[in-house]
Amino acid sequence: MTTWIEVLITMVDGPDRPVTGIAMPYRHTDEPVVWYTGTYGETPILLDLPSAGIQLTRWGHRFRIESLDGRLLLCGDGDTAWDFRDDPHRPRRTAQRRVVFAGPGHEMVFGRRAAHWVGNHWATPTGPVTDVDVAGRPSWAVTLAAGPPVGGTEQTDIRIVVDAETGTVVAEHSADGIEGAVYQEFRTLDAADAGAFRWDGPVVTDEESRRAAGRPAPGLEQERAAAWFHNNVVAEAVSLPVVIDFSVRRADLHDADSGAFTAYLTTTPASRGPSVYLSRRARSTQPWAVLVPQFQVSWCTADFDWTVVIAGGSLDEQGLRRLRRWLHPDDPVIGTPPLARRAVTT
Repeated sequence: MTTWIEVLITMVDGPDRPVTGIAMPYRHTDEPVVWYTGTYGETPILLDLPSAGIQLTRWGHRFRIESLDGRLLLCGDGDTAWDFRDDPHRPRRTAQRRVVFAGPGHEMVFGRRAAHWVGNHWATPTGPVTDVDVAGRPSWAVTLAAGPPVGGTEQTDIRIVVDAETGTVVAEHSADGIEGAVYQEFRTLDAADAGAFRWDGPVVTDEESRRAAGRPAPGLEQERAAAWFHNNVVAEAVSLPVVIDFSVRRADLHDADSGAFTAYLTTTPASRGPSVYLSRRARSTQPWAVLVPQFQVSWCTADFDWTVVIAGGSLDEQGLRRLRRWLHPDDPVIGTPPLARRAVTT
């Protein structure tokens, strides 16, 4: 049976290759959509999926939304988003994380960074992962418990469906059945041009939007202080190791005779750190189908092959040495096992 952590590892930062299809929202209520947002004074970019549907293309955190007749509506390269709906020749530009999404379809259009799924925010399955079919493709479905209230409003459990091959969220439904979105058609692409997810022409910036509304730019003093720091203290970005305590939350014993297992390590439920799983098999020269797009390190000892995968983080050499001392303090590393792409469980 597929586990939630396997779905999570496949889904985060995905899809791992270009995909496209027709995505359709639905909403079985006349109650208005309520959302909460804040800006520095510019007019926010608000996105809600039109009832007629969209042509949606995804690749990692990139997205491209077109109308069904081929008009470009919005696109984003993972960091920046452009909104062409008011002016197809001079779109509004903002940080992708600041696009306000109203209604169903957020997971399908934007996805989430790995940190979102760690801890107690949309990360607790209410039941097992089930195998389903969406648009003719093997997929996994799981219902996740609602996160904490937003603006005093209780949230609803969400049921997400993930394409098993690519890690694409191909459907999402509120557990009460009121709203959701799903791909009516879906296919992978052999290749995609990264330029299709960005715009290099003239734009309307957040600053221009604020000036048009008669509001000053935010954080001017903070920006000046940051510039002083970079000019007078240190110019480079700083990378620091952070110590996080992990606990083994679950272990699956695959073969008691050989000692093969997979163990899942997470931080405490209240934390927002990375998730880790590690696997071991008996030493072998055969390809090991555990290769995934996330941060991964694999090695061999005399008796076993090992691999560790981290969603939302990485290990430096010191951290890797500590992990190995914890797992096999008396067994030195003697090589690297042959890896193959992780097998899809359906």
